[in-house]
Amino acid sequence: MFDYVLRSIQEGGWTLMPIYISCVLGWYGVFKVFVSLFRPGTTIDRLQKQSKDPERLSKAVSDLAKKNQKQKSHLPPPAKVLFALYDHRMTSKDFLFEILDEQLKYMRPKLETGLQLIGVMATIAPLLGLLGTVIGMVGTFEVISYFGTSNPALMAGSIATALVTTQNGILVAMPLLIAHILLKNRAERIEIETTKAAHQLILYYGRKMDTNTEIQAEEV
Repeated sequence: MFDYVLRSIQEGGWTLMPIYISCVLGWYGVFKVFVSLFRPGTTIDRLQKQSKDPERLSKAVSDLAKKNQKQKSHLPPPAKVLFALYDHRMTSKDFLFEILDEQLKYMRPKLETGLQLIGVMATIAPLLGLLGTVIGMVGTFEVISYFGTSNPALMAGSIATALVTTQNGILVAMPLLIAHILLKNRAERIEIETTKAAHQLILYYGRKMDTNTEIQAEEV
């Protein structure tokens, strides 16, 4: 791999540097998003299981809230959404749904942080390759204008620059594009499962409130 990069730099010259820079930035974004979306608090399978049993989900949120009472700002976005509902569990269902809508607006950008960088780098890389192709072809025509077609060695250097930059641009863009799609799907799935769990939690708190109200009415 390292030998390929060195050979490509020799053939493509400085036009390859922006492509490699976009590659590094793109994979930095992949790493950042991957760590964010696969943190323990964003485990989708656990949310799916717990949302089927609202009482179990409420207990899990309660236990997690007690453990992280002083560190809520460092928790993953899904946990923050459920904590916000837990903190206002004694209010009406309508108010809880308003809180949920507000929390989801904050959660979406946080889940997608870094995805824009990956998408931009995946788009820029082939364009930079195309730019290198244009530069290489311009160099080829300059050689032809000065020396005609009698010096194929000089022409070969410019043509190599044109082809190598295009090749590297595509090689950088394809994995980043696939990673972008997979991570975006993961973020959307987390948002959907968090919303489902939140709805179950709101309904559970609403039933508890109604039950408590009926008990108080009977006592009176």
